[in-house]
Amino acid sequence: MSFGLLLVGSGALADPHRGSEPVSSAPSEEQLPRLRPVLRGVLYRSGTPSEEALNYLCESGWKRVYSLYGEFTTQLGPRNVNMLRHGRDQRQCNAAAGPRQIEWRPAPSSRMRNLPAIFQDILDSIRNPEKGPVLVHCWNGLHYAGMVSALALRQFCGLSPQQAEAYWRANANRGANYPLIIANLYSFKPLPSLTLTAEEQQVYCPNLSKSYLVTPEAFAPVDRSLEGRNATVASNVPVPPLSPLRVSPASYGSATRDPRIHAASPTVGELPVGDVSSRVPPTAPLASPSQASPPATREATRPSAPAKG
Repeated sequence: MSFGLLLVGSGALADPHRGSEPVSSAPSEEQLPRLRPVLRGVLYRSGTPSEEALNYLCESGWKRVYSLYGEFTTQLGPRNVNMLRHGRDQRQCNAAAGPRQIEWRPAPSSRMRNLPAIFQDILDSIRNPEKGPVLVHCWNGLHYAGMVSALALRQFCGLSPQQAEAYWRANANRGANYPLIIANLYSFKPLPSLTLTAEEQQVYCPNLSKSYLVTPEAFAPVDRSLEGRNATVASNVPVPPLSPLRVSPASYGSATRDPRIHAASPTVGELPVGDVSSRVPPTAPLASPSQASPPATREATRPSAPAKG
């Protein structure tokens, strides 16, 4: 799967009202690193977007981007001045249909209290497609973006804590160890006021039957009820039982875009798996998790020192 296909060919980034309007060139991998879908057409994860990428997203109809390191939007650069002064960085752009804007908001991932606002934005995007997709990013698109994405899958798609951990590990660099992230995956309790119907789960949640590496191929062809949001991808049953299929090094490297992982791709059978939520009953028993649930810990006030995205 090419990066350009994810951005343009699938139509996943397109505003349903944009049609064939010309926009800036699709950003490169360096400008929008490790862009991956999480929930069909409404939630994506990545590393820090460049100015060019933000402009492209704005022109394409995106409305909200969350920086999971707060105003520290890059690993080495200065803090975002607009976020410090105003609590957000409002960007303007000119599309063929007229002026548009996109909001870049700080939402430090170590502060779990930011999750309801992000989840509300996701739900609003599902119920009101004109609001555009939501992007969550950390520095490299691996660890904290993975945590928020895993928690979104718990919230909206019924993943168990064990499955959320499996998703996080499959999409992080191999050997990553972030105890606070793992603890958050287990201590999180889905918010009862922000849930999807069974029909919405079928449409927006990824099919994880073969791999926890969510790519556009994890979504099935769209049905007519969703024409306008995305021309090629939808979803099957959110969390069917896993089969012991090996994830090929090529697909694993493509999903993570990290050359360090090509030589060591895990098998799905190696990942811990648990029971899914009662909202999404499995069709067959799932394997027992490979490790016990870690105890919940108090939230940290800042990301851990060695955190690198």
